[in-house]
Amino acid sequence: MATLLAKNAAVLVTMDDGRRELSNAGLFARDGMIEQVGPTADLPHAADVVLDLSGQIVLPGCVNTQHHLHQPLTRNLPAAQNNNLFPWLMPPEGPRTLFLLSQSHPLRAHEWMTAREALEIATRGGAAVLGRDDIGSLEAGKCADFFSIDLDTVDYAGALHDPVAATVFCAPQKARYTVIDGRVVVDNGQVVTVNMRPVIDAHNRFARQFAGQS
Repeated sequence: MATLLAKNAAVLVTMDDGRRELSNAGLFARDGMIEQVGPTADLPHAADVVLDLSGQIVLPGCVNTQHHLHQPLTRNLPAAQNNNLFPWLMPPEGPRTLFLLSQSHPLRAHEWMTAREALEIATRGGAAVLGRDDIGSLEAGKCADFFSIDLDTVDYAGALHDPVAATVFCAPQKARYTVIDGRVVVDNGQVVTVNMRPVIDAHNRFARQFAGQS
């Protein structure tokens, strides 16, 4: 049976019922399922695959319940570069009382959420939408689906008094590691399950055709 040990994470966000955030922690999984989550010192010391996540934050895999698959082909289209997005999202005849107000305006306070609430929606919330109880958090008996992000970067400099919130409020980062069902699919920032060169070439070719430049 294949085993995986992820250890030494600076922070591990479990999103379990207690919403625990563990320091110097990790998890141990067997055949794609988590058996143990906790301080690194309490985990097994060996596994078939060992990931040293020193200096990284670990979060449960985000559960995407809606994706506009076509939109990567329309990025940076010349005809759209100088257009305003919001009239397209909200036609003039629609409700505009709050739409025109800054998101920080007190009248929109009911829309505000914390960084942790946003992360909960992206993890536990997505799992609930799909009716899944085996994903969305890192705890024993659930799928070993998680990703890690380097904290020791200029992008997070000055924000590490709360590294969990930094993952939401700072610039988006690429994952250092991504694990799905206990299988490493992003290793040291590189996708290892797909040859990305043909994918990139095809993506750019289709985008040029879509823009009428072929």
